[in-house]
Amino acid sequence: MILIPFSNHQHVLFATKEKALVDLFILRTGRFSSKKQFNETLFDDMRIEEEDMDDLNLDLLKNIEKIHWHIAIR
Repeated sequence: MILIPFSNHQHVLFATKEKALVDLFILRTGRFSSKKQFNETLFDDMRIEEEDMDDLNLDLLKNIEKIHWHIAIR
């Protein structure tokens, strides 16, 4: 998450693309029946460009996922 100034007295929490992607994976765990369905969800339904996947910060993705699962276990 990134805290972005909205005005002099307001800020907005904005999810990074990595956080949004992990949230999608967490919400849909077990709902992808195939790699084809997973790709259709990402690239057709959500209109994510395949080139954008190359720009993802993999370390950040892994850290966000670890935090999600650590919280979920509690």
